[in-house]
Amino acid sequence: MTQTTTDACAICHAKFTKSATNLAIYDCGHTFHLSCVLKNAKLYNASCIICNGVQNLNLKPNLGDDRNIAIKSNIQARIKRRQMTPAVEPNWFMKLMSAISPFNSPPQTITDYIAAGYKLSDLTRDGFTPADCVQAKMQWSTLRKQYSMAHLLQFGFKWKEMTEMGIKSRNLNDFTWSQLKHGLGITANDLLKLNMNLQELADLEYSPHQLNDLGFNWDTFVAMGATVETLAAFKLTTQDIKTYFNPTVHQWQAAGFYDKNRLTKSGWSVDEVIRVLPQSSCRGGDGRQLRLTF
Repeated sequence: MTQTTTDACAICHAKFTKSATNLAIYDCGHTFHLSCVLKNAKLYNASCIICNGVQNLNLKPNLGDDRNIAIKSNIQARIKRRQMTPAVEPNWFMKLMSAISPFNSPPQTITDYIAAGYKLSDLTRDGFTPADCVQAKMQWSTLRKQYSMAHLLQFGFKWKEMTEMGIKSRNLNDFTWSQLKHGLGITANDLLKLNMNLQELADLEYSPHQLNDLGFNWDTFVAMGATVETLAAFKLTTQDIKTYFNPTVHQWQAAGFYDKNRLTKSGWSVDEVIRVLPQSSCRGGDGRQLRLTF
């Protein structure tokens, strides 16, 4: 888009000042005062009057950054005003009248707005933030039933608000990997604060690379109760464990990987374990045989 240089607005015919910023520039390049374009829009005429009169082109204006700045400033002002105005808890009479009234009263609190089915973008324009949801003691599961994860993240929810609202480990399946890792910056420590166990972590079906990327290490797994039995739920191979978490010989032994009976019952491939696990020295022989408990 190129701006057509003119000395005056073709609507009001007033000359542009050098410092004029409240301008509307159409895709055709014609420039007008923003206020003039908005007045014309009220008369259902939003196209460029110059091009529309000559070529009958229905071009729409680019209102520039000023309008976006004004919208954001307005929203921030509403947020500030809402934060400085404490919410008033309705008394028993107000609750009774609300219940028996045949008319729907306009929503007042964020709970009212959400119950009435308002979009999160509408709540943003009215100055509501995720902090209002936390203050209203709303449950994460309630919001998740009504809004998509993309909309909730766009509304501004961070991991802190989600945990305060009672997000559960099973809710993590709602996130894409990009949302979880790159959008929210979740780490293994964040997930552990949900008091999840190994089975719940396995149910998320993260790859060994993803688990490693989140910060899970062998000590973390041990703290969560990792053994040949509990790790079977992850569908990891012995090579995966060695590559991404690299336990020591003692850690392999403590988890039960040198016990053939436990390996077999848990569904591990004994041949693979023999091939991958570190070899322990034995008395006699060549000292390079893997010692399994038979």
